[in-house]
Amino acid sequence: MRGKHMAATAILALGLAGCGTMAGPLGPGGGGGQPGSPAGGLPNSPATAQGQPAGSSAQADSLGYPANSVPGQGVPPGPGSSSSGGNTAVAGSGPRVQGEAPAADPSQLTMDELKQRKNLWIDCNLSQQRIYIKDGDQVLKEMVTSSGLDTNPDNSTPRGTFQIGQRDTWFYNAQEKEGAMYWVAFKGLEFLFHSVPMDQNQHIIQSEADKLGQKASHGCFRLSMADAKWFYDNIPPGTKVVIHD
Repeated sequence: MRGKHMAATAILALGLAGCGTMAGPLGPGGGGGQPGSPAGGLPNSPATAQGQPAGSSAQADSLGYPANSVPGQGVPPGPGSSSSGGNTAVAGSGPRVQGEAPAADPSQLTMDELKQRKNLWIDCNLSQQRIYIKDGDQVLKEMVTSSGLDTNPDNSTPRGTFQIGQRDTWFYNAQEKEGAMYWVAFKGLEFLFHSVPMDQNQHIIQSEADKLGQKASHGCFRLSMADAKWFYDNIPPGTKVVIHD
């Protein structure tokens, strides 16, 4: 899914599109035409209530998963995939290089720990449909993804070098009848990392989740629920993103 600005009202002016044009009453987690409050861009801040379906009981639970969803649902078997959401966490087991950040259990990597990594970057491999969190050449974590279909300019994932920007917990596109949780922008507010698609009640759309591991989106990177939550919580702002075939 992709995002772009469009006017809604004087109060609710921001919409994410391509991930579908935001035709619903609320932008992604924030009012006042902003993509969430300043705190919304930081992990472990209180989940933004705006943008949630009115009266819905499907709020994110204490583990960050919406009601009636299954963490990691739709993740196909692949190299290193696991029952915890398709993550492959690979820590360097060789001797430490002087000055290198200490090797950590990748499943326990936090934003504070990742900030200490001098050469942290995100390697997005479109031909493999994998996202690798790396410290230099060391793979810290691997995630299965679905990038853009790449059949025309409107559903293509951009190639090149970008950086992590704003983030928030939820958006919904009434026109496309799809939303997603835990979005993190990497090119303006048009291109995002986010969860697999969900309906307005924050239930996973299983037919779309089953496409993980193949090109399927409007240009954004889809992730399993577990990976999207981890990415939202732990990837530092400003982290370099490299996208290539």
